[in-house]
Amino acid sequence: MSRPIARASITILEGERVTPINAKNGRYRPHIVLGPPTQRTTLLKDGMPVEEYLGVTVADGPESVAPGQTAEANLVLIYHPEVPYKGVRPGATFTIREGHKVVGYGTVLARSEDHQ
Repeated sequence: MSRPIARASITILEGERVTPINAKNGRYRPHIVLGPPTQRTTLLKDGMPVEEYLGVTVADGPESVAPGQTAEANLVLIYHPEVPYKGVRPGATFTIREGHKVVGYGTVLARSEDHQ
């Protein structure tokens, strides 16, 4: 099944991740939350997140992106079409999440609808 991809510039925050991510092999599967890249905490209401977490697979990037580094990689929009990912379009900014922890941020550079 074909999945859309978003080419993005991603930055991993220093001190938030102790090991580099491998953006080449497609095994890093965080969530992204659309919004300002300066946001560093989860927005909660009555102890529950009020943000939309969008599952992605980071692929087709460098073999290693260490804390403090910026790189370009593809974000495979893995739950499409069940999740529409409407806001994931060029110019959109987001934070990268591991659970409720903000570990990075990025900007969507381009989007393509046909990735295997």
